[in-house]
Amino acid sequence: MRLAPLIDVVFILLLFFMLTTGFVPWRQIDVTFPTSGEPVETKELLVVQVVDEGRAILIEGNRYLIDDASALAALVAETPEAVFAVRGFAGMRTQTLVDVVDRLRQAGAVQVSLAKTES
Repeated sequence: MRLAPLIDVVFILLLFFMLTTGFVPWRQIDVTFPTSGEPVETKELLVVQVVDEGRAILIEGNRYLIDDASALAALVAETPEAVFAVRGFAGMRTQTLVDVVDRLRQAGAVQVSLAKTES
């Protein structure tokens, strides 16, 4: 029994995987925390409730269609420093959540977060 062809195949596979694997460098994120006694700036928190299977959102009782970019841009322009906390619904697809967050970011929202759904 000859092992030379098997070793050649293993070597070629090893070489293939080594050359095609992308090595992503680790990125470090600097996080600064306020020290004790330092005043903490509080920002307005707007809870974004996703409704109608992701076709609309409710913010402070006002209904906005996800596809209405001008209405979302006007909302963000009213409160540019607000934190938008997106709250989904039971059984919501991840793509729906990504679409809502993406539309808010496209409208100019700087701080978009996820909120825990109420049980």
